[in-house]
Amino acid sequence: MGYGVPSPQKKELISGFSEGTYLYRGRQWGPALSAFESILEKFPDDGPTKTFVERCKFFQQNPPSDDWDGVWVMETK
Repeated sequence: MGYGVPSPQKKELISGFSEGTYLYRGRQWGPALSAFESILEKFPDDGPTKTFVERCKFFQQNPPSDDWDGVWVMETK
């Protein structure tokens, strides 16, 4: 993101991503997915957001264990 004052667009991206990650960590996969997809409508090339969209979809089908701490563990490279 660089230094200095973020542009209004960057502030919007940061705010939306923060909301999405809050919902994600709260295991609210549907609302988190909606938040991340909303970001991609305005910022279609945002890599971290694309990653979280895929993770939300995965967890909707494969919920983590009750002791999940929010960490994503890669199984393959």
